[in-house]
Amino acid sequence: MIDFSIVDHGSIMAFTMESEAAEYFVNRCDIDDWQWSGDMTFMVDHRPGTELIESLMQDGYTVTYAD
Repeated sequence: MIDFSIVDHGSIMAFTMESEAAEYFVNRCDIDDWQWSGDMTFMVDHRPGTELIESLMQDGYTVTYAD
C-alpha cells in the first residue's frame, strides 16, 4: 500500500495522500490553505519537500514518485 504519491515539478513537489495513515499524518501538520491543490494534494518547495520525503520514509510511510 502506498501512503503518498509525489510529483516533482522542479521547484515544487506535489504530495498526494493515498491512505488513511497519510491523511492522519497530514491532519497533524501545519499546511497553509494556499498550499492545497484539491482535497488530497498539497504543494511543498523542493528543499523542505526532500527532507519531508526522508522523514516520511524513516517513520515507515511508503512513497512513490508519479509522472
